[in-house]
Amino acid sequence: ALAQQNTGRAPADPAAARAPGAPTALVLRVLANLAALYERRGDLLRLERTLSDQVAILPREASLLVRRGDVRAARGGLAGAVADLNEALAGLPAEAPLYHTVRGRAVRLVRRVESLN
Repeated sequence: ALAQQNTGRAPADPAAARAPGAPTALVLRVLANLAALYERRGDLLRLERTLSDQVAILPREASLLVRRGDVRAARGGLAGAVADLNEALAGLPAEAPLYHTVRGRAVRLVRRVESLN
């Protein structure tokens, strides 16, 4: 979506970025730079889209899932935020320091969702 919006062309297939010899590191670096820019601007919609592009390339990267979950929560997408945090938790060992932080956030979001229902 981001590529088409900014270039007018269809986005690249995320699987192609993971193909042997593909410049995956370069793609991820460009996306990280875009994410930082959108975060500085406070453009949460584009930040979420850019993080989603990164997650498409690295679907099990807990730090990306947590960051996207935080952005989704800030935008009011609580169900998506909880899903991202749960996915991050599934890939983290319980003894990892990040695990307890993410679990706490997920619990707070679930309580928030329940209070709205």
